[in-house]
Amino acid sequence: MNWRRWFGRDPATVTMPAEAMKDAAAELGDRPDGLDPAAISPDHPIERPEQDVFGFDPFARAIANSIAGLKSPEGLVIGIHGPWGSGKSSAVNLVKHHLTKGGLKGAEDLTLVEFNPWWFNGADALAIAFFREMDSSVGKSLPAKARTVLRDLGRKLSGASPFIEAVVNMVTAGTGGAAVGTGAKLVGDSLDGKQTVLEEHAEIAKALRSAKRRFVVVIDDLDRLSVDDALLVFKLVKSAGRLPSIVYVMVFDRVLIETAVKERFPSEGPHFLEKIVQAGFELPPPEPHDLRDLLLKNVNRIIGQIPTDQETRFWNVFYDVVAPNVALPRDIVRLTNALEVTWPAVAGDVDAPDFLAMESLRQFWPRVHRAIYDNKTLVCGHELSFIPQGQAKDHCNAQLLGSVSEQEWPQLQKALMRLFPALENAWKNNFYDAEFEREWRQQRRVCVETHFDPYFRLTLSDQAASAKEIEAFLVSADDPDFVRDALHQALATPRRRGGTRAAVLLEELTVRAPLVPEANIGPLVAAIFGMADELEIAADRSEFFSFDGNFLRLHLLLNRLVYQRLAIEQRDAVLEAAAQTATLRWLIVFSLRCIRLQESAPNGQVSGEPLTSAGAAERLRALTLARVEAAASEGAFIRLPDLVSNLFSWRDLIGDGGADQVRAWLAERLDDDALVEALARSFISVGWTHTAGDVVARREPRLNRGSVEALVDPVALRARMTQILSREDVEAGRREAIEQFEAAWVRLDCGTLDD
Repeated sequence: MNWRRWFGRDPATVTMPAEAMKDAAAELGDRPDGLDPAAISPDHPIERPEQDVFGFDPFARAIANSIAGLKSPEGLVIGIHGPWGSGKSSAVNLVKHHLTKGGLKGAEDLTLVEFNPWWFNGADALAIAFFREMDSSVGKSLPAKARTVLRDLGRKLSGASPFIEAVVNMVTAGTGGAAVGTGAKLVGDSLDGKQTVLEEHAEIAKALRSAKRRFVVVIDDLDRLSVDDALLVFKLVKSAGRLPSIVYVMVFDRVLIETAVKERFPSEGPHFLEKIVQAGFELPPPEPHDLRDLLLKNVNRIIGQIPTDQETRFWNVFYDVVAPNVALPRDIVRLTNALEVTWPAVAGDVDAPDFLAMESLRQFWPRVHRAIYDNKTLVCGHELSFIPQGQAKDHCNAQLLGSVSEQEWPQLQKALMRLFPALENAWKNNFYDAEFEREWRQQRRVCVETHFDPYFRLTLSDQAASAKEIEAFLVSADDPDFVRDALHQALATPRRRGGTRAAVLLEELTVRAPLVPEANIGPLVAAIFGMADELEIAADRSEFFSFDGNFLRLHLLLNRLVYQRLAIEQRDAVLEAAAQTATLRWLIVFSLRCIRLQESAPNGQVSGEPLTSAGAAERLRALTLARVEAAASEGAFIRLPDLVSNLFSWRDLIGDGGADQVRAWLAERLDDDALVEALARSFISVGWTHTAGDVVARREPRLNRGSVEALVDPVALRARMTQILSREDVEAGRREAIEQFEAAWVRLDCGTLDD
């Protein structure tokens, strides 16, 4: 569909005022009858002119005027055409309203007869029901003999069994016409059939010409019938319906009926309808702005007012993704009904414009919607980084648009690039940097892998924190007890695919760091520093990388929360205050970062502004060294996780002479079995190998000889290990750790283990 023509203008030239949605809602919300347009549904077409929001009423009034002005209609058949969901039933209801309650001149002697063929199934039932309705309405105006003839004509033309006839009587008796006697059949058994069909038809026609009433027979819902049943209704009107003083109004999808005729009667083609319908009228399509305004009214009611800072993107998404799919009233109904069900489940946890767009794709392009879900890493950009630039366009077309014709590709490519900017890499050769991704993540857009799933599963994945959870955290960020409790609870909550909610919470805080009130930054940093070592757990660290984990997430949080928001004097104050109560392991890592940022690179340049001033960095060095030396003296230092890394950090904190000092400290304590065990465990790391034929990588212990020699005399260390292993009372865990170290060292000597 040409949606630019649908709107009557190119969206590039449209300037939407900031209050456009509010104005549209107000226009529709001030209706005198209090009608809520959102109440429109496929089964509840409108019935009164004041309910008309699509401009159908002038058309309906014109049809009604024409019918009222017909003095002696001879079985005239008027057709009202329109595609499924275009509002035909609403239009014909307005025609009926004007004929019965509109005070039209000439309508006083009209009797309205409604026949709904959808209630009946099968040729026999439909035929009997048709004549049953004619008898209960038209027949009342006929003399007794003519009415009997009408029943006999119905029996002959329907050829139905008495059983079906009785069933139809039971159905129609409660729908407007009185039953023809208790258990009576539509067709009298007593008729002797002496008259021919033509003679009976002529007798009925003569009686109708003498009657003082005219009849309008409305036949709706033809679109809902099977092909054969729909064609039967047309045949009934053609064969028996051409009677004086009767006008038929038939409501149907012309394209659908012509297709059915072509399938069943190839020789007929469009002539089939031309032989039956004398006056056909295509239902005028709704005005584009009427459709748009109703949809916006419903969106406003369900989703709520779009924030001012999202208005531009909302209109971009609306015109590029939603509007091209909305051409009929029923399109609005489908999308509105979907939003009524799905939005409450995700409200606040997804981006409203993106969700509206994704629901539009789900309703109108279900295969494309499914393709998006099946290709999350592609649409979110991760997969594109592994595809050669020259192949990316064809790959995206095949994976995402392979289910639709190439004629539809331009429209859908435009829609998908609006929702998934990474696809511009393939289709337009545009790229976005990390700052854009942080913004998208803060907005909880569908193009971010972390927030992708709720748009399809309608529930928040455990890879993301809810908006309410984050909002509560931001509001109480100055309460240390709240911060600690929230992080402890997150640590205790596992995620389905591994790790804990603590990693999720830290990442969400990093994204929303600009929203933390400045006055709350100090208390929040201090609370986190005070429990940081508890946060650095193996579960939240990747199996394949040793440098990630919650410590890395804390560094990223500090970048956004402190470095990017506070002046250096404010940073000094906040960070030095937090360091006073920081846990030791984090204090070591954090202080070294501040110190190293003061140091020059090999080219003599400092990379960017340091996190703290030089003075603050030196004060942090002194504080950390004092804490390390106290812990070393008390025996707590060797119990810290990752002892070898901490020893190297101690060396770096000391600076000149640090290597000798740490080495001497270790040499003095090699008689401590616990220290030897801790060194054995910490020197061993885990590596991964992936050889030909392997589906997954293989874990492999690693030992770096240089690291051992840099901290301790390996001969002395191994001698102590041999001594410990010679004892029978060694704990199983300690024995296992030392034996693993020894085995790795032997493999190093043999050349079977990489150094």
